[in-house]
Amino acid sequence: MQEKPGVIFDQLQPVVQGLGYILVDANAATVKGNLQVHCIIYSKDGINTGDCQTVSKAVHPRLEVLYNTQDISLEVSSPGIERKIASLHEFGVFAGKPARVLPAGGEWVNGVIIGVDNSEVIIESKSGERIRIPGNTIQKAQLVYQEVA
Repeated sequence: MQEKPGVIFDQLQPVVQGLGYILVDANAATVKGNLQVHCIIYSKDGINTGDCQTVSKAVHPRLEVLYNTQDISLEVSSPGIERKIASLHEFGVFAGKPARVLPAGGEWVNGVIIGVDNSEVIIESKSGERIRIPGNTIQKAQLVYQEVA
């Protein structure tokens, strides 16, 4: 499991945070000579298209300076309801959300994300047990959608 998101994340995170959102992930790739950037943002209040547009307008100028080009394709989206969790950072972002985690050599652990402590993910099971899973042993993890009554 990845410890830290990366350079583009570090450049965009202050801009996104300044707008009141959390940057979950950011990545860039050159495809057929064009730079394509994808940002995933989160808010406990949810994300709508207006939020994505706001972040896009704020982030695009930073990307133009960072990559010294105006030829950038930028996509900003929400994490989705059953996002695959890709880093320890994301476990911190999604604290309080239901998830399932597959540690190496183990079985799926289902519960609510409590957070991250010393590179260990803490999950609270339905029985109330707090399970600590070393981040470097996590093979797969994802949020679990639950309908609100």
